[in-house]
Amino acid sequence: DVTYLVSDIEDKYQAVYLLVTGYINDVLTTEKIILDKYASTYRINNLSPKNEYSISLGYVELIKGVDGTKTLTDVIEDVINVRTAKKELPF
Repeated sequence: DVTYLVSDIEDKYQAVYLLVTGYINDVLTTEKIILDKYASTYRINNLSPKNEYSISLGYVELIKGVDGTKTLTDVIEDVINVRTAKKELPF
């Protein structure tokens, strides 16, 4: 589970996302997950037990220049490395 908070009072963020790198559905990959900037939690599914993952929180920001130009900038705000727990056997 990922908990996050987006404060966007100027409505500059065009997208907020997670990049998850590791074994997803048993394939080494990087998956981009678009988040709801008005929500505060997201559950990442299809991870494999006892594996390491890199999770990055990023956003795409609209920057307006003084001359009226508009530019989209992609920013990685935070990166964390985690390990999933070993698979529990059902009783």
